[in-house]
Amino acid sequence: MDQTWFFVEHYALIAMFAVVAYLLGARLTRGTDYRGAAEKVSFCTALGLGLISHFVLAAGLLHILSSGVMLAVLTAITLISLPPVSVTREWVARLPGRVSPLKVTLAALTVALAIPILQMPLYPPTQWDAISYHLASAKIYVREGAVVYTPYLRFPVFPQSSEMLFTLMLLLADDIAAQLTQFLMMALTALALYGWGARMFTQRAGALAAVLWLSNPLVLWLGTAAYVDAGLALYLTLAFFSLYNWRKIEAENQRHGWLAISAALFWFAATTKYLALFPILCAGTYLLAYSVKQRSLRPALIFSVITIAVACPWYIRNAWYTGNPVWPYFPEWFGFGPWTGVDIANQKF
Repeated sequence: MDQTWFFVEHYALIAMFAVVAYLLGARLTRGTDYRGAAEKVSFCTALGLGLISHFVLAAGLLHILSSGVMLAVLTAITLISLPPVSVTREWVARLPGRVSPLKVTLAALTVALAIPILQMPLYPPTQWDAISYHLASAKIYVREGAVVYTPYLRFPVFPQSSEMLFTLMLLLADDIAAQLTQFLMMALTALALYGWGARMFTQRAGALAAVLWLSNPLVLWLGTAAYVDAGLALYLTLAFFSLYNWRKIEAENQRHGWLAISAALFWFAATTKYLALFPILCAGTYLLAYSVKQRSLRPALIFSVITIAVACPWYIRNAWYTGNPVWPYFPEWFGFGPWTGVDIANQKF
């Protein structure tokens, strides 16, 4: 019974957290033309997660990072983002027609078959990067009640959006809950791939894409550990998905809702890991070429303004402490910061 309760309480916590993130994303993109539940859930929840990570960062920079403050923030997000009562009542009224015994049976069978995978993130974290700096930095932030400089960790500064979610989970629960944020992101990526495949081709193609994603052992390993790669994959997948939607649906009509979503997601990726900067450069180059061709710089400007606004806090913080916005990379341009040339040479990135 203890193990069952441990399983239930952690998945209940991450499910409630996902609902809050979804409500926030749905409120901010309520005018967006989503095609299907999978597409809407993946986009809205991912956007909510990215924004919540920045709320944690803001609390940390203000030195007011605590469980009470973050619970108040999450409660406020929920209350502000809840749909009108009439909409909720209409959704509840339509629910019996959408939920059939067959669907319930298939859902229960899927959960039963997935139990071995669902158990994977419930083991204590032992992976090197997780315990040496991802969770270690989050634990320090919780202890200090602030996002502080950590000179005694291997990487004292980094883009740390995923670590902000780890920090939040350590405030509310424990390191297992922190791992579950990456498990949530891995699952949302599968949902996004299903939605993208269904939009471009058929539902069967989308299901195949999702299955191929989840059948990769490395994906399952990264998605059940306190690493940041599952979050990076989620944001980049949805960023390219929304860029595709903008080009196919809105670009010719001079509408840019999907482009704004794409820009935000690209830079949520960049605040998760430096590796996102290369696909951002590719997307930016494409948009610049498109803008020149259309003789309108508006798409490129929208993309640039949103990306800079989203990414600035982490890169300014890096530069403040080390003199290098992308530390420890390009030391020949920006300097070595707290390291020496020997330190850089001995690192294995």
